Amino acid sequence: MLRPVLPGKRIVNGGAPQPHLAAGPLVLVAPAVLHGGHTSRFLSIASGVLGLTTVTLGLIGTRAADDRAAVYLGLAICSAILASTFAFANWFATRMRLRLDGIGLHSRLLFGEHTLPWREVSSLSLRYVTIQRTGIRVIYYCVRSPTREFAFPNTQQGAEVLRQVISRAIGLAWPEPDISPTWR
Repeated sequence: MLRPVLPGKRIVNGGAPQPHLAAGPLVLVAPAVLHGGHTSRFLSIASGVLGLTTVTLGLIGTRAADDRAAVYLGLAICSAILASTFAFANWFATRMRLRLDGIGLHSRLLFGEHTLPWREVSSLSLRYVTIQRTGIRVIYYCVRSPTREFAFPNTQQGAEVLRQVISRAIGLAWPEPDISPTWR
């Protein structure tokens, strides 16, 4: 389900590298970092409130009569699950990062970082992703090498600047999208 949107997914046959990039990028590439997400203040506050609720309900449950203790402890468990889910969502939002420099394009998701060197770039392509239940259409800009793909959505902050920098660095341009995105 998530495979089409991963920033550094492996591919089997991405084509041969462009010969004009054997020495690296065509122009000097200034190092830049683009974050895939940011933390939510609401989730931080909700996680803290639910954490306190968990502790409170747990204490009440341990001191309540036998017939009511199970209800309070069940509510404490539910509250703990919600608090940990919100905390994980905030943490996960900061784990995706795209970076470019003179060496190449770097994508980080969770704990691993994948690098696509400039000299291995083979082509540029577009990927269209439609979220089924909502009908939201997103365009992913993909840079391919023989073994890896570096992708970023049009919705990412700084995507237009990233597109221009990559195009200048490799001397190629993306095709024009066949669809218009519904989300910017």
